[in-house]
Amino acid sequence: MKISRLTPLALLFLVAGARADYSFLVTNSPFNTNAGPYTNGILRYNIGTGGAATAMTGISSANIVDPEGLAFDSTGRLFVGNRNGNDAHPNGGSVSVFNYDAVGNTFTFDSNFQSGGTGTHGLSFSPVTGELFVANLHGPISRFLGLTTNGSINSGEARGVTLSPDGQFAYVTRGINGSLLKFDVATGNPLNSFAIPGASSLHFGTWRGNDLYLADFNSSAVYSVSFNGAGDVTGSSAVVTASGALSVAFSPDGNEMFVPSALSGIISRFVSNGSGWTANGTINTGVNMGDIRVVPATAVPEPTSMFALGLGALGLLRRRRS
Repeated sequence: MKISRLTPLALLFLVAGARADYSFLVTNSPFNTNAGPYTNGILRYNIGTGGAATAMTGISSANIVDPEGLAFDSTGRLFVGNRNGNDAHPNGGSVSVFNYDAVGNTFTFDSNFQSGGTGTHGLSFSPVTGELFVANLHGPISRFLGLTTNGSINSGEARGVTLSPDGQFAYVTRGINGSLLKFDVATGNPLNSFAIPGASSLHFGTWRGNDLYLADFNSSAVYSVSFNGAGDVTGSSAVVTASGALSVAFSPDGNEMFVPSALSGIISRFVSNGSGWTANGTINTGVNMGDIRVVPATAVPEPTSMFALGLGALGLLRRRRS
């Protein structure tokens, strides 16, 4: 490849591709929240190329109300599930939306809408249609297409909701037992309930490959759940233990796991050893936490910033040639 044939845009992506660090968000979610006022926000940490964790500027409580759940849409917009004190607020739960600027590396408030229930917890997007599913403490699973209501799933009590990779099924955790409920997305009808042995208070989860990893508060463990082609559970096992486990997230390469605690203010870290997971230290946030999500690299920088970065990279390569 000749340097002279590389466009500034291509050079930008070469430079960006050399960056291995990433960041994650985790909600500051006091245990057993009651009436406000609420001052808890969202924490953010950067994981550097050597693995060191550094606290970053997070999201204040100004435009969120007792946050619990987190989800990013396909464009990189952040959606926050606001518990609003669970049952303590007559207006119920809500969802706050933030735009992510990859150039400025910041989140800016966009809007807020009612979630259709009280004690809003987990959120999940359909990877096929982009529809948003919102879990509310006493149900239902509210559905939104864009920011417009699109029906609901009569789930009963719910803490977490996760869509299958093909978008056909919604898997719901209730927080009060170790069951994983399966619903048909097209009809909203319940299809099955799977007991996860050892679990008794399943909350939030995330996919790693074809397996769904679920955090269980009571057993202080994370469970890996496998599925067949029909979307039914075929097996599960506890893969790590972490006090007060409430959620789980993975590094972009899937080789490091982060598990925040709802009790200790600690994020437990684990690295894949090929056949399991090895403890890899902790991050002490000093606060009880809820959901955790890695900030995706999906937001596209504005054209002028991309062009400027590309020109800078082009100049650097030309100097190296000479």
